Amino acid sequence: MPVNSKRTAMKKSRKNNSSPKPRRSRTRGQDYTTLEDRKMLAVTTGFASASGTLTVNLGAANEAAQIDVVGGNVLVNGSQVGSGTSVGAVDQIVVTGTTAANQDVSFIGDFSNAGLSSVNITNVDDVAINEDLSVSGNLTINAGGNVSDADNTDLVVGGVGNFTAANVSLGGATNETRFQQTAFNVSGAVDLQEDDNTVLGSVTAATVRLASNGRILDGFTTQINISGLAELFGNAGVRLGDNGADTFQAGTINFRSSGQVSINEDDSTNIVGDNTARSMNLRSQGSITDADDASINVQFQSGFTAESVRIGDTATDEFNSNSVYFFTTGRFDLTEDSDTLIIEEKNSALSLRLTSTGQIADEANARVTITNLAEFDAQSAVIGDLGTDFFTAGSIQFNTVDEFRLTENDDTNILGVNRANNSIITSVGNLSNSSNADIVVTTNASFRGDSINVGNQSGDNAQFGSLTFITPNVASANPPTGFASVNISEDDSTQFGGNSRAGIPEQTDGSGQVTAQEITGNVRITSAEGIIDGSNSSVNVIGNTSLTTGNNGNITLGDSGVSGAGVPFDATFNTSSLTINTDGTGNAQIFEDSDIFLVGNNQINSLTLDANNGQGRITDSATANINVNFNLNVRGDFVNLGTGVDVNGANTDTLNFNTLTFNTSGNTNVSADSGFFLVGSSTADNLTLASTGNIFDSSPSGGTPASTTVQTSANFITPLDAIIGESGADFFTIVSGNAPGVGNVGGTANVVVS
Repeated sequence: MPVNSKRTAMKKSRKNNSSPKPRRSRTRGQDYTTLEDRKMLAVTTGFASASGTLTVNLGAANEAAQIDVVGGNVLVNGSQVGSGTSVGAVDQIVVTGTTAANQDVSFIGDFSNAGLSSVNITNVDDVAINEDLSVSGNLTINAGGNVSDADNTDLVVGGVGNFTAANVSLGGATNETRFQQTAFNVSGAVDLQEDDNTVLGSVTAATVRLASNGRILDGFTTQINISGLAELFGNAGVRLGDNGADTFQAGTINFRSSGQVSINEDDSTNIVGDNTARSMNLRSQGSITDADDASINVQFQSGFTAESVRIGDTATDEFNSNSVYFFTTGRFDLTEDSDTLIIEEKNSALSLRLTSTGQIADEANARVTITNLAEFDAQSAVIGDLGTDFFTAGSIQFNTVDEFRLTENDDTNILGVNRANNSIITSVGNLSNSSNADIVVTTNASFRGDSINVGNQSGDNAQFGSLTFITPNVASANPPTGFASVNISEDDSTQFGGNSRAGIPEQTDGSGQVTAQEITGNVRITSAEGIIDGSNSSVNVIGNTSLTTGNNGNITLGDSGVSGAGVPFDATFNTSSLTINTDGTGNAQIFEDSDIFLVGNNQINSLTLDANNGQGRITDSATANINVNFNLNVRGDFVNLGTGVDVNGANTDTLNFNTLTFNTSGNTNVSADSGFFLVGSSTADNLTLASTGNIFDSSPSGGTPASTTVQTSANFITPLDAIIGESGADFFTIVSGNAPGVGNVGGTANVVVS
């Protein structure tokens, strides 16, 4: 049955009701005037009325057959078939050549309402359709040359259009062309424009151009092999190669559609020209690439499945899609000229490189698994931070103008050259970098993980405008028990910013029952220069904080006050224990919002310790080593430094400083392993100062006079001299009036207290 649409029926009706139309010029066929030198009279015809079969046989070279309809009868080369065969009596047309040269066939009569069930043309050279032709069944043409139709020609085939030729060109803007299915075995080009869906059977061609007002489809077992360019312009969609047993191969592809483009290629896929689609799904047994000047614009999602993908990676090609998803056994390399959004739950690749002129992000349900390196290059990137999304990679590398924010559901390793204005990198496991990694974050770099180890590998470089850390990662479903560490080395000065935390305190319910054990988090910060905190930053460490600086770098943490612009600031710093090492060349000022406990080996030029604004304790461990080149200044409600002893009573810690200033509301007990001077203004309730050398105040050394006030009692323990307040410029007093106690003084040592 013909597949005529209403449009076709109306068109034919108008033709039948109008006066006979003049012979149109044949732009791609022949007219009688072109046949003067052709053999026509030798063509034999026959008509079998029982079957309604018209046969035309071409027996010699240069023979041509023109099939026409005049006065309701069928004519071949101007002669009636038989005594006059009516067009209505013809059901089938069979034209047979002998493969001799230049045996041409053309339809010049109107067969649009002839009731033909099939047309079969074999072993000829060229075939031209110059008038309307309608076939309810199959149209089969086997030609050694070209198959074409003229402008303003309608070709409607209810069955299969099966073409074997050098080139096939059918349909056009002024034509109506429809097939139930088409198949081509063409050595050259196929150019088909249909006014309905284009359904392909098997296709072999050098190039193919398909334009359809509907969709371009293939069958379940279709075999399509195009050695060159396949142009696929299906207005409603393109779907090729995705029916299980079908195959599709082309040298290059070019597609345009207002619907979905779904192409499964059994070889590598290379996209050329300008390409558009509502949505796109490309699958390839090899690689998916685009030409240097190609453009791909997809309104909604784009999917890629292949061994590898490289799209949009040159300055002259273009790719834009609302969202993407991918599956590659090798590398997935996508450069987008707009924002990039990852969707779907099955994205994976051996390695990944995403480049975007805008933002790279993922949806809440997206899952991305990368075996090796994942690279992000964009204005900004926000990946894996939505709680329900998922991202893992062997390692990461980033380059963003603005923010880089990534949450990984496994260990995180940074390698290569990395740049961002600010960054937040979160790992469910451990966070680290490889050797030779280069990480520069202009504003704030925030690291979150079960443990953090950044900037400590050979040849690496880490520089941050400010630094924030959190460990263990509280977003983890199962945070680790016991030890969690932060070890960060920065190749310039270090400044804390935001809220940093290491460890988790013990959790209790309202009755005091322990519901979760404490998690220790030790922190080691190493800076090539100084270490400071931001104006309103906070650092809370449940464990040891070790601070190391170089290049005469100073340390200032936890300070408060008013900036030069008149803005109040108050940084917070808390740690269970503290170790400071400035290589003896830098000064340290620690204003802790809790007790201060010094452990390990400490080396400082001058050291100021303030525990909880003078309300906390300042102590050291029994094995601590504290060496201060110049002044030690302590402030708290209790101070006990340098007094550690073992079970035998032997001194086990070391404390060395040149000058001392103390201010305590309670007791001050300082035992030094060298002589020292008191300087500045000092206060205590009860005072015990011990030294292996002399204890003087500042006047004998020519320094600023010392002022020392003790509320209750003072005790000086030294094997040498303790000379306090003997100069008129110095000041020493015991407010309660008790005499100073003197103990452990031997030899000829003098104790002078004025």
